[in-house]
Amino acid sequence: MTDMIGTPQYSDRIRQLETSDQGQPETWNPQLKKLIDNDAYLKEQNDTHQVSTGPHGATSAATANRIILRDANGRAKIAAPSEADDIARKDTVDNHANLTAPHSATPSPTPSRLVLRDAAGRAQVAAPAAAEDIARKDTVDTAKTEVVGSGWDGTTLKQLKDEHAAHLADDMPHKAVDTTVTP
Repeated sequence: MTDMIGTPQYSDRIRQLETSDQGQPETWNPQLKKLIDNDAYLKEQNDTHQVSTGPHGATSAATANRIILRDANGRAKIAAPSEADDIARKDTVDNHANLTAPHSATPSPTPSRLVLRDAAGRAQVAAPAAAEDIARKDTVDTAKTEVVGSGWDGTTLKQLKDEHAAHLADDMPHKAVDTTVTP
């Protein structure tokens, strides 16, 4: 009888059993052992492949024509990008983020350009032309003076405040009035 125990080895040739073969274990067991060995061998190869730290020559180094494999820290290296659809490396992203004027941004009121704050944290915009536009300081100051800064007779808000303070300081700002109605 064929020994079913041992180191499985893969066999790419298995004899087909014929109807003329005797129905004895000595006939069937060698063929069955090859099938069992093939299954065991393939399972072992698959298990080894699944836990491999470098299957198919994979590497965490920036190596052409190799599968990218993360290292023990979860990182992998890639070459510097040269095409628009290449993977961006951290240094590429950092360099772009640290630009002082990315995409031609400017603090000046320049049409079709990104707004960039200057060293003092300010940026300029053109004078507003529509209600949805950004209001500049000069526009707000003018509107404030026109709406809030003057009284009915054209006196400034400061003048009105001073007059009110003097009025309150008067000994009898509101004199008693006789409200008796005579028939």
